[in-house]
Amino acid sequence: MGERKGQLKYYPPDFDYKKHSSLNAYHGTHALRERAKKIKQGILVIRFEMPYNIWCAGCESHVAMGVRFNAEKKKVGKYYTTPIFEFDMKCMYCDTHYVIRTDPKNFDYAIVSGARRQEKRFDPSEIANLEPVDREMGQKLDNDAMLKLQHVHDDKKKSETNDKRLSVLKKSKDPFKDDFRVNSLARLEFRTEKEKIKSLAEADIGFRSSIGLGNVKLADETPEIVEMTKKLMRGRSFAQAYQPEAGSSKSSLQKMIQSSTSIAKKRTKVELNSQKKLLLSVIKPKPTLKSNVSK
Repeated sequence: MGERKGQLKYYPPDFDYKKHSSLNAYHGTHALRERAKKIKQGILVIRFEMPYNIWCAGCESHVAMGVRFNAEKKKVGKYYTTPIFEFDMKCMYCDTHYVIRTDPKNFDYAIVSGARRQEKRFDPSEIANLEPVDREMGQKLDNDAMLKLQHVHDDKKKSETNDKRLSVLKKSKDPFKDDFRVNSLARLEFRTEKEKIKSLAEADIGFRSSIGLGNVKLADETPEIVEMTKKLMRGRSFAQAYQPEAGSSKSSLQKMIQSSTSIAKKRTKVELNSQKKLLLSVIKPKPTLKSNVSK
C-alpha cells in the first residue's frame, strides 16, 4: 500500500526529493495549513474546550464549561519532565483574551489572565463519592514495612466482611434467578385474575338482562350483600334482612337504612296530620243563621 500514496499527487518537473523532501516544502506550506501559520514561533492553533465555568474579566459575561475556542497553544515550561502548555483565546463577546495554563502538580488548569473561575470545587470525601487517591499514604506505605503489613491485614479483614455480605445477597437473589419461571408464575396469576373478572362481568350482564336492567350498573358483591340475599332467600322480609344478629354490631348500611326508615315514618306521620286537618276543615258544620224574632 505504500507505493500507492503518491499516485494522486502532482509532482512538478522541477521537484527534487533531495532539495524539497516533500510537496509542502516545495510549495512553502505546512501540512496543517492555517493552523500552523505561527509554527516557527512554537504556536499551534487548536480547538480548546473550556474545562470549567469562568467569568470574563472584560465584559463580565459567563462562559460555560465545554464551550470551544480556537486557541493558540505553546509550551512555556516544565514541571519535572511534564511539559506545561499555555492556551491563548479571545472572548466571543469582547476583545479580552483568556490565558490558561496546565497545572500538572494539581492535575488542573490555572487561569493566568483575562478571566476568573466560578468556584464550584468540593471535597469528594464530604459527599457519597469515591475518595481521591492519597499519594502521601502511598509514600508512607513504601517507606514503612510495619504500616504496610497492618494495611494489608486490614484489607484482608475488610475483604472477608464484604465476601459475607455478597454471599447473603446472592442467596437472597437465588429464588429470582430463573427469569422464565418467575415470568410464567406472574403471567399465570394475571391470566387467572383476568378470567375471574371476565366471568363475573358476563354473569352480571346476564343477570341484568334477565330482569330488564341492561343499562343499570349493579353494585359490587360484598359480604353484607351476600348475607342479606341469603336472608331474603329464606323468606325473611326486606326490613328483617337488615336486622343485625345477636351480639353483632350494626353495619353502616344497616344504620343508613334505619335512619331512612325513621325519616319515612316521620314524613308519613306529618302527611297524615295534614290530611286530617284538611278533612276536618271540609266537614266542619257551617254556623246557622238566627231568625229574626219580632218583639
